[in-house]
Amino acid sequence: MRVLIIGGTGIISTGITRLLVERGDEQALYNRGQRASQVESGYEAITGDRIIEAWRATGDRLAKEFAQ
Repeated sequence: MRVLIIGGTGIISTGITRLLVERGDEQALYNRGQRASQVESGYEAITGDRIIEAWRATGDRLAKEFAQ
């Protein structure tokens, strides 16, 4: 199974990440990169800020709508 975990460095998500690694699932951790994961390997790390990305996407969409 392919899984995207938002965060991945907290108490609950670390346990979930370890379980998924043990099961052999393909996973990615999406977070701001401010804390290192306690899980050494078995996942892809994606750094970003979903709040900022959401504002950019909304702003881009609104800008296109008003430009017409």
